[in-house]
Amino acid sequence: MSKVPAPEQSLTFTNPLLEGMHPDPSICRQGDTFYLVNSTFEYLPGLPVYASTNLVHWDLIGHAITRPEQLDLSSARASGGLFAPTIREHNGLFYIACTAVGVDGPSGSFYITAASAAGPWSNPVWLPDAAGIDPTIFFDGDDIWWAGCRQVAEPEYEGQTEIWLQRLDPVEGRLTGPEHILWTGAVKGAIWAEGPHLYKHGEYFYLLAAEGGTGDNHAVSVARANNVTGPYLGNPRNPVLTHRNFGGTAAVQCVGHADLVQATDGSWWAVALATRPRHSLTLLGRETFLAPVAWENDWPVFNPGLGCLSESGEVPAFVTAETNAAAEQPLITSPNPVRRVLGRDEPWITARGFPAQHMGEAGSENRIALLSTGARVDRTEPAAALGVRLSHHTAAFAATVERLLRSPAAGGPMQTLVGISLSQSPESQIRAELSVEKAARIDIIEVAGGVSRIVESRNLDDETFDRLVAGEPAGIELRMAVLDGATVRVETGTDGAVVLSADLPARVLSTEAAGGFVGAVASVYSMGTAGTGAVFAEMVYER
Repeated sequence: MSKVPAPEQSLTFTNPLLEGMHPDPSICRQGDTFYLVNSTFEYLPGLPVYASTNLVHWDLIGHAITRPEQLDLSSARASGGLFAPTIREHNGLFYIACTAVGVDGPSGSFYITAASAAGPWSNPVWLPDAAGIDPTIFFDGDDIWWAGCRQVAEPEYEGQTEIWLQRLDPVEGRLTGPEHILWTGAVKGAIWAEGPHLYKHGEYFYLLAAEGGTGDNHAVSVARANNVTGPYLGNPRNPVLTHRNFGGTAAVQCVGHADLVQATDGSWWAVALATRPRHSLTLLGRETFLAPVAWENDWPVFNPGLGCLSESGEVPAFVTAETNAAAEQPLITSPNPVRRVLGRDEPWITARGFPAQHMGEAGSENRIALLSTGARVDRTEPAAALGVRLSHHTAAFAATVERLLRSPAAGGPMQTLVGISLSQSPESQIRAELSVEKAARIDIIEVAGGVSRIVESRNLDDETFDRLVAGEPAGIELRMAVLDGATVRVETGTDGAVVLSADLPARVLSTEAAGGFVGAVASVYSMGTAGTGAVFAEMVYER
């Protein structure tokens, strides 16, 4: 865990707290330690769990979905999978409520539990009667409540949703008792009242919700009631947090989907998602931001005096001692270094599958053997790819194809396709790719709207081809650099000499072009004939 300052000091936080794709944040506290979880959609391991003792420095301590028997996302569409988790702690047990969307096999709403937020987490308890998405769980004495969001059966307008509530029986693992409709949002005509969270503060129960969709009109609204089942009265000042009135030139946009937590000193804080477009392009996805919350007239006020997310702020020193939230070494300790060497211990993410399913030993911690299953990264398939989130508007991702791997068990003609990519979805990618079949070739490829085009291509010499086919060291260098969120510079080379170079517009990787709910991911991949692949070395992420 990260160091905690002396009690008399305060800490400055800088937004975003978690850079790159960290949407739909949910937060809770146990003792002196805060825990935070995010959506991961089609990426596994799913639902990263972060810990902090000061709300400023966050350590990745584990993931909630780490085993194939928990969840099968192999069929998940782009931006399908794990939606909007809620994390809570009650009587020493942690709960995460979540929804699996658009997958074959078990899907819908579920909850998992763990004695430690670092895991291991249980297999899902599925709730087939829990309609809709974005579930939350709320503990009120001996009562456990489950709330979610779904479309109204007979809507007044397109996109109208309702937030509903029902008791949860954790012994039986099912919903029970009457259902209560709590709210349809603050603004008539505003779509998707979703992401509900419930709290008890003073004499009121509070319902926090997002509305307006997760794009430019995103906002946070709040309602309160004397009873958890309602009726709920909306705050006359709703929405209580939004940047939608700032216009398209604002540095921070799409603010919404918030969750509240109280610190040990009694102060209240909110985490929320927001985006940081650059040149009107959103490459990094939705990130996690922090804001102080005050209570005035029994209503929460976000960032008092400003009413919006700020670039920075101060957190009081409400922690009096250094603690260790996880009983094990964190996977990543913030802040991230300027140059991160990527190896086997990196918490890689993989679309529709687990990284360990594709990763093999390669002789050292900073080398990885990656074997293809025959699935492709430009299709909605569980391809062999290891990724890290693009977290900065100016950053570089590089790897060296040290040597090729060709399994004799594959038999027949074999084509090896290995490389690096920046990807927002199977239909929106930029790749630098080594192809070896009857010849060896390097291609720079752009995939836009599902249509692939080779931007630059060059055949390698016969000597290099022979070394590659023989599995001998070849040293094919691949590098992609994002420049100010506008351009992607792709360079490939051997022995330090540039073979190919191209500058491509970054727009293909943006939410504006590709849609969806995720941010760009930088990956090494193998997608040739099953059993072929490569040993990747010198993998780095630089900012």
